[in-house]
Amino acid sequence: MRHGAFHDQRSGHDLSEKHIIESAGQLGLHLALSAEKTDQLERPDVRWQTLVFKKND
Repeated sequence: MRHGAFHDQRSGHDLSEKHIIESAGQLGLHLALSAEKTDQLERPDVRWQTLVFKKND
């Protein structure tokens, strides 16, 4: 997920990590990994988050 404002004509949708994890849980998934990193284009106001889910046994 991208966190940070767009400075052009694009728009984003605010989704919280909590909301996505809860929604995934309702589909029988659990969070396996959450990782954040800075922007490769070095924009100070942008960061990236990856959420990885696994199917519940």
